[in-house]
Amino acid sequence: MRVLVIGAGVIGSLYGARLALAGHEVTILARGRRYQDIATGGLIIEEARHGRRETASVSAISELDGDDRYDLTLVSVRNNQVASVLPLLERCTSPAVLFMVNSAEGPEKLANAIGASRLLLGFPGAGGTCVDGIVRYTIVHPVIQMTTVGESQGDQVTERVRALVEVFRQAGFPSAPCRDMDAWLKTHVAVVSPIANAVYAKDGDLRAAANDRALMRTCALALKENLRAVEASGVSLTPGRFGLLRLVPTALMARVAGMLLDTDYADLVVARHANNARDEMGELARQVSAIATAVGVQTPSADALAAFI
Repeated sequence: MRVLVIGAGVIGSLYGARLALAGHEVTILARGRRYQDIATGGLIIEEARHGRRETASVSAISELDGDDRYDLTLVSVRNNQVASVLPLLERCTSPAVLFMVNSAEGPEKLANAIGASRLLLGFPGAGGTCVDGIVRYTIVHPVIQMTTVGESQGDQVTERVRALVEVFRQAGFPSAPCRDMDAWLKTHVAVVSPIANAVYAKDGDLRAAANDRALMRTCALALKENLRAVEASGVSLTPGRFGLLRLVPTALMARVAGMLLDTDYADLVVARHANNARDEMGELARQVSAIATAVGVQTPSADALAAFI
């Protein structure tokens, strides 16, 4: 399969590298120093736990040629960078364009820009950092989160979604299809936004946030508020287990959240991204707040945490 990756950050580089190592023909669009690094040295990835390092040979381009043909275009950029990518996609003829982007805004703008029939939505099941051109990563345990892919419209799992899930599995990513990817994304943002904002409340120090009981209680309350707002908007919380969080006593949720966040794993997967994407997290908080406002759900704890962005 011929794959174009737009976005040479951690996720774009990691997925591009592992797809290339699995035998696919990968081209990655990058700019500036990142383009030079990839063009001369390939994509270098290092698994964080065991230190295993691999180099994937890919094609690097700095401009998109409309004559090039790709079977799949994978877009992995920050939410607040999506608008700048859409003009590029007008010159891209891929029949399938997969956006791996944090968003609670819904797929309508993307569908209108590139065509609903081409649009796929997804989310990675990995995280990491990029230092000196090397992506140090971890793949999230599948019980917590898998690479998830779905159509942008309708309650369905199509053959192309099943095929893409299998492609990612063969590249080493535990993966699953989703019947309602828009609901999945809105639920995800409702959960991660308060956590990121709690990190900002402690000036980017995840461990300090995790060990502040009052802050973790506010985070738990904010998470419940956001989930209530998303559900009130007519969206089914997805995966369904997130609906159970609203039933967990706040004190217990706060304690468990503190324990889970006080780990090296959470530091790599959660805090590093939050601290490098503060502008994106601000936009996500505004998107969730807009959902709550539209349905009249009060979110005092979420609003209090958003003030730290």
